[in-house]
Amino acid sequence: VNSRNELHEKTGRKFLLGGRGYPLYLRYFTYQEKVASLRLEWKPPHGVWEIIPNDYLMPEVVDTVTVVGARFPPDDRSLGYERGSDVSKEWQEATTYAAVDLVNHLITYLNIVSGLNEKERKDPAALRRYAHEFAARAFRRPLTPEQRRTFVDSRFDQQPDPRVALRHSMLLVLTSPRFLYPGLSENKGNPDSYTVASRLALTLWDGLPDKQLLHAAREGNLHTPEQISAQIRRMLPNRKTRRKMQGFFHHWLAMDEREDLRKDPKLYPGFDDRLVTDLRRSLERFVDDVVWSEASDYRQLLLDKHLFLNQRLANYYRTDASPGSGFQKVALPADQRSGIFTHPFLLSANSYHDNTSPIHRGVFLSRHVLGRLLNPPPEAVAFKNEEFDPSLTMREKVTEMTRETPCMECHRVINPVGFSLENFDAVGRHRSQDNKKPVNTVSDYINEKDEKVRISSARDLANLAAGSRAAHRAFITHLFHHFTKQSINAYGPGTLESLRAKFTKSGYNIQSLLVECTALAASHQAEDKPLAAQ
Repeated sequence: VNSRNELHEKTGRKFLLGGRGYPLYLRYFTYQEKVASLRLEWKPPHGVWEIIPNDYLMPEVVDTVTVVGARFPPDDRSLGYERGSDVSKEWQEATTYAAVDLVNHLITYLNIVSGLNEKERKDPAALRRYAHEFAARAFRRPLTPEQRRTFVDSRFDQQPDPRVALRHSMLLVLTSPRFLYPGLSENKGNPDSYTVASRLALTLWDGLPDKQLLHAAREGNLHTPEQISAQIRRMLPNRKTRRKMQGFFHHWLAMDEREDLRKDPKLYPGFDDRLVTDLRRSLERFVDDVVWSEASDYRQLLLDKHLFLNQRLANYYRTDASPGSGFQKVALPADQRSGIFTHPFLLSANSYHDNTSPIHRGVFLSRHVLGRLLNPPPEAVAFKNEEFDPSLTMREKVTEMTRETPCMECHRVINPVGFSLENFDAVGRHRSQDNKKPVNTVSDYINEKDEKVRISSARDLANLAAGSRAAHRAFITHLFHHFTKQSINAYGPGTLESLRAKFTKSGYNIQSLLVECTALAASHQAEDKPLAAQ
């Protein structure tokens, strides 16, 4: 904005990987202007245009991160978690385009990425050494003599221009199955230190081993459980681990599946896109606060009575808090809030645009949090509000709709869960009445042992889940799948129970659970012989 109050706007679109820091340079000048101002805004996924919050800006120098623009086909999600289990023509083309894109960038900025001075960048021997280092880093282990010849030396021996030879070598490395499929370098039996380092980096960072991991592998310091756990503990605070953990909770809580949370503006005025963005950020802050605390107690995800609120949320949800412009941790009455069970984002996401939905809430919590297996409905039945007596409460409508015997096989589990949350409206505000009638939240819940348990509130349900082995198993399974991209059953029939026992012994410490899952994935013995692929 200049002194004449004229607005000049420049926008751009960038795809960024989470958990990485990106250098940001702002340059602007004034010409014959006495006053000028500048505003830096963004619109992140699922967000709105806003000034970039201070939490996302860091006054520090970060390494350059290159994000290629190649479009990859979506990974398979049929097992409930993303896995690159299918090699298609489209995927093969995408990896090739990505390799070309990356190599072009690396050659252009060779002076920055290689660490070679101007004289060395013209020296064939120095470029060859760098190509050896590049290939070893990509393959996550020292090159064998045969690999040195195949991926590097043959390129330099055949090509008189060393920079062209370097380009060809890099392309060969980045399109090699040994880079694209880490398991090809693993041997049958106990994994060596380089395999352990590679698995640790993939599990926690979705990336390559850093210098410390490679040094530990080179020195043979990744063999004992203590050595492996020490490296995992070192890697936990890294931004990439924290971002992957946040991605896990996005998956577990189905946060990215709800694209449109809009409500009827006549019934819920003020519930707009900006409020939804704040709710999403509130839930992310709550999860981060629990997970990265010293206790890291899974039970607090379900039982904690705090919400992270800014002033907009505090006003909308009618609290006495005055957090100001930023988010603050606010304690609310324990009979009104209980962790993720009552977080307004999830309550809103699992509601209709004009009313609550005990069925959606019940199905979501039963499957994702309580660890209950629900069969698909015998037939799809749409909820048609206009077909019910308008004097009925939502609970009465759902009870009438699901009273048939085939429905009750699952709804005897679903309905009590959803009914326990009926004192929260479609935007997650606490209420005592529905359709001018007192809200009834009392039900008999049938647990995994087929026992009848009386629940009368969301906190009752949360307490039940906090002590439920089925809920613990579900959480462990989801976490293991998200970080390892492998089925937990592939690691042996007793693996889940072993992890559950350790989880319980640790005081349900989420960080300790991640350490155990990562250590197991890193030290697991491969049963199949590696393919002789290059």
